[in-house]
Amino acid sequence: MDDGITIRPLREADAEAVVELYAKAAAVEPRLGPVTLPQWDQFLKLPQNRGGRDFRIAERDGRLVGLAESSSRDQGAHHSRFLKIVVTPEMRRRRIGLALFDDVLAIDTDANLTVQTLVSSDWPAGMAFVAPSALFMSNPRSG
Repeated sequence: MDDGITIRPLREADAEAVVELYAKAAAVEPRLGPVTLPQWDQFLKLPQNRGGRDFRIAERDGRLVGLAESSSRDQGAHHSRFLKIVVTPEMRRRRIGLALFDDVLAIDTDANLTVQTLVSSDWPAGMAFVAPSALFMSNPRSG
């Protein structure tokens, strides 16, 4: 990827950097956080998150600049993946979210996979990511 960005799986040692990422993001978009270290640890322990096994990190020069939280859910014959992407404000609009998204999509081989992300219309960075693409589907009941 351009700008020296690399995408890799989440590591246990990333926890403090993830908390810092959420603090930076929440400073400009309060609905994103902040998240404390104990809250992050508890979040990773949720069964659907599988210890962060399918989470991805974007980093530049060894510094965490983006995160994709991804959980896989089997609902009978139907398989779906839930996704949330957070990119540090100073690194947005550089296709980091798209690189994280592509890396998460590469995890699954199921051609019928459903990928879901919920983005509130009052989350500007989230809307900027999904609105110009085929990822956006308006739901009149939610805003």
